[in-house]
Amino acid sequence: MEGEISLDETRKLIDSYYQSKTVRTPKDEDEEEADKVSANIAKILASKTFAFNTNGYVSLHRRIFEGVFKHAGEIRQYDISKKEWVLEGDSVNYLNWEDLRRALDWDIEQEKNFSYKGLTDDEKIEHIAKFISGIWQIHAFREGNTRTTAIFTIQYLRSLGYEVNNEMFAKHSWYFRN
Repeated sequence: MEGEISLDETRKLIDSYYQSKTVRTPKDEDEEEADKVSANIAKILASKTFAFNTNGYVSLHRRIFEGVFKHAGEIRQYDISKKEWVLEGDSVNYLNWEDLRRALDWDIEQEKNFSYKGLTDDEKIEHIAKFISGIWQIHAFREGNTRTTAIFTIQYLRSLGYEVNNEMFAKHSWYFRN
């Protein structure tokens, strides 16, 4: 569809399609979420804007999940735990909700002040991976943390001069998530 209609027109068609459905199944709801989120992500990645700060991260969540989650762009207001099969049923130690914004501020500020000068490519990759996994582990939102962190990562890497698109994350989403 690239070049034939705009991303905004695509999103309107997606909205119209799902609004016209008279019978809805759980599968339809999953597909609607995936379609709307994909359209939102395509629009975000087509844009050259990127705010490397906590407000930018929260805004990114809102833009990805606009029209999908009522709580899009809202930092969670309660503690969470999620059983993860990759941890044999244990939960990641997520931060308590009162500290989420401070933790995001701190991690992003630490990264802003970090210098990559003199590092090998492997050292750069290791540092970026630790930074991004730290942002993900904060788990600032009720839902959509992995997708938000993936798009944030793409934008951050682009801001550092790397050519990155969503294919790497789509192709390796299972690995990225786990």
